Formats: sequence, structure tokens, C-alpha cells
Amino acid sequence: MITNIEEATQLADRYDNIAVEIHRVPRFLSGLYIISILTGFSTVSCSLCLKVNNNCDYCIYQRRLGCKTDPTYASIANSESEEELIKACSARAKYIRDVVKSILYKELTFNTEKV
Repeated sequence: MITNIEEATQLADRYDNIAVEIHRVPRFLSGLYIISILTGFSTVSCSLCLKVNNNCDYCIYQRRLGCKTDPTYASIANSESEEELIKACSARAKYIRDVVKSILYKELTFNTEKV
């Protein structure tokens, strides 16, 4: 059972707010490090991983390092400007929300079929 849906929704909100939050971090840091500070973007400090005690079976991604395999991960990691980083974070937020919607839809459909 997936146990970090609420955290995923909160994480998507943090990604969406990155344009405001990014100004708290020194500009000379890399995009990946900035996002790590602001959102926990890594498998070491990821709020989704922490919520499920690093057990990927209970994560919204449902597979080991699934969080790193979608294109938004590479887009954030390879951002070369603040604008690229903000755009990549927005895409990541949308991707996370789409994953959550898919999970909730599957649960709703499954529960409806059982009745």
C-alpha cells in the first residue's frame, strides 16, 4: 500500500513554489544542490523516501529509484540557469501530481469494483 501520497502532494507544492524559495539559496550552488536544500531532492533526503523509510514498495513510484527514472529528474539535475531550474521544477510538480492522480484513480476504481 502506498503511504506517501499526502507527502507527494506537499512535495509538488514545494516544487511549484521554487521560484519564490530559490532566492533563499546562494546563486553559486548547482541546480541539483539547490533543489536538494529546498525540496530534499535526492534519495538521501527525499521527503517521499523518508516517509516510507526508504521502502520503495510503499512509495508513489512503486519501484526502486523510480523517482530518478522520469525525465523531470534529469531536467532538474542538468538545469544551467535559474529559469531552466524553475521550469524543470514545475514539470516535476506536474509529474508528481499526475502520478498521485493515477494512484487515486486506480484505488477508486478498485474499491468501486469490489462493491
